[in-house]
Amino acid sequence: MTVNYTGMSRVNGRSLTDSQHISQSMGDILRTPVGSRVMRREYGSLLSTLSKITTEQSEGRMTVNVTGQLVSTGETLSLTIPVS
Repeated sequence: MTVNYTGMSRVNGRSLTDSQHISQSMGDILRTPVGSRVMRREYGSLLSTLSKITTEQSEGRMTVNVTGQLVSTGETLSLTIPVS
């Protein structure tokens, strides 16, 4: 049985595909410093502390490349997520 989850775009409220929703969610997690959300202190990542070490990036942008596979469909994902 294949299950599709419909996400919602934070930009325009339209529905997102599985891979778009994963990309949006991972970007949010990576850009959120741990401890910055009052009711969810464990939410986020330590990427902000690492980015202070590597401040010189090409054109001032940082991205994270993520590859994986959706278990439900076997679809291979290769995402480039902007984090700055």
